[in-house]
Amino acid sequence: MTKLNTFMFMPKTNGKESLKNGARDFHGRLQFLVKKVSWIEPLRLYSMVRGDHSVFLHSGKAGRYSIIGARPFFVLQAKNGLIEERHFVDGKELFFKYSGDVLEILRQKIFLSAPRFNRKLLPDIPFFGGGLGFLSYDFGLTFEGIHQRVLDDLQTPDCYFIFPSRVYVFDHEKKCAFVILWGENKASLEKGLSEIDSFFQDAEKEITPDFSQALSKYNVNRTPRPRSSSLKEVVQKVLHKAFSRVSFFGPSHELKSNLSRDQYISKVEGIREYIRAGETYQVNFSQRFSFPFSDDSFRIFERLTSLNPSPFQAYFQCPKISIASCSPERLVSVQPAHLDGSFFDGVFFDGRSFDRSFFEKRFFDGHSFAQDSNFLKDLKHSEWVVETRPIKGTISRGKTQEEDEKNQKALLESVKDNAELSMIVDLARNDLGRVCRVGTIEVNEHRVLEGYSHVWHTVSNIRGVLERGKDFSHVIRAVFPGGSITGCPKKRTMEIIDEMEDFKRGVYTGSAGYIGFDGAMDLNIMIRTLVHTSGKVYFHSGGGIVFDSDPEKEYQETLDKAAALKESILY
Repeated sequence: MTKLNTFMFMPKTNGKESLKNGARDFHGRLQFLVKKVSWIEPLRLYSMVRGDHSVFLHSGKAGRYSIIGARPFFVLQAKNGLIEERHFVDGKELFFKYSGDVLEILRQKIFLSAPRFNRKLLPDIPFFGGGLGFLSYDFGLTFEGIHQRVLDDLQTPDCYFIFPSRVYVFDHEKKCAFVILWGENKASLEKGLSEIDSFFQDAEKEITPDFSQALSKYNVNRTPRPRSSSLKEVVQKVLHKAFSRVSFFGPSHELKSNLSRDQYISKVEGIREYIRAGETYQVNFSQRFSFPFSDDSFRIFERLTSLNPSPFQAYFQCPKISIASCSPERLVSVQPAHLDGSFFDGVFFDGRSFDRSFFEKRFFDGHSFAQDSNFLKDLKHSEWVVETRPIKGTISRGKTQEEDEKNQKALLESVKDNAELSMIVDLARNDLGRVCRVGTIEVNEHRVLEGYSHVWHTVSNIRGVLERGKDFSHVIRAVFPGGSITGCPKKRTMEIIDEMEDFKRGVYTGSAGYIGFDGAMDLNIMIRTLVHTSGKVYFHSGGGIVFDSDPEKEYQETLDKAAALKESILY
């Protein structure tokens, strides 16, 4: 095994711990070690290290970074204002339960727990420690004082974050990987380092010519594809056979929606009546699908990654629930911008980065920042950049290149889709205005095309400079849940969603991502997301309803968005 660099940070500590709000505080006791390790494909490594309370954030569409968190020393979750803390110390679990503001508790854990150090020492690591987790859509309704009336049959946590003792960071661009170990003393770090060395030595031995045999040992189930056929052709053949036997919406079959076509269209007409009455301008409305599933849900995540790679993928393995998300959309990021302009890559979840040459860098999908922007001047007087990137406007991919280009043109020329996205951009500007410095908010991209395996989207990008004295928790309260998956105005629209939909959304249209000990944050919007619990898999598909919406077309759009998820089920 190649000798690799190791960096250890062990701050002085008084060894004290205190109890606050009935919770065990670990302030001042944490130490960490960073080790550069041999490259292993992230999907494969996660299949080897995963267990209860593990998280995998994966940039599947030309993104730069993937992040894995495992073996947490602390788990924080909340439901209906009741907070649960689990501390894992020396093989024992300490459990605390109390009422409170979970976002404030999360803020305390982030800023009071980790040792302070110079981030320039780790310029290639976007997340070195902190929280990996999700916020449910329903959690955001509490910020607006909305009391839900719909059925909460899945009982998904409102907030769930693990603080992993082992963090694996993969840089796809440089083909290098890092392990960050967290512990309470030097002995625990040295023990962890020894285990990591042994683990990667064993993993390297598994890289043999018969790679499929090595993968099977770690339960990574992939079917070899014929070299003569493309993935799309293989999928089409499988789907043709599958759909010849199964009607996706047939009432006698296992895969079902909570709404029939007629019910969906009737509810869309009801929403249009609210719009006609002037109570709202746009409502994001969804239907929920479910089917029995007793296999490992990570197999679905692997298939989604293969069929529909996206920049904001996430997988959660929790004791009673697992979540597979293939999201293309960012809700919000909060990233550092250093005053002196010296090198530090503030890294987004999807691999985009900024440094001194902020406006000279191009995003992974080819677009770039405006060269003449005044934004750089603002960065000289601030430390944090807030960015949100809403998606509105969807059309299916064409079967031929000519049809695909025709669909792109139709989407860009759509008056309805333009109006939808423009409304959401205005909403996002207002949300950022609650936490950003006056005069710094700008829309630097509007209606940019982004292509995925089954659909084209139009997206916009809005950013600003975070007001001094505010942090990630203020940003969450200002922007969550995202306007692109609620509608406008946000509060009244969420009330209408609560009236029209049959169940609490749970993680669907919530957010997943990381919140680092340095205060950096990147959260997606959990669309194209499946939840596996109690022997069933559930997923939603929805679209934005405006006055000009055609109920039939809206219904078809939800089917287009669900196509990749259907294929992951039937492949």
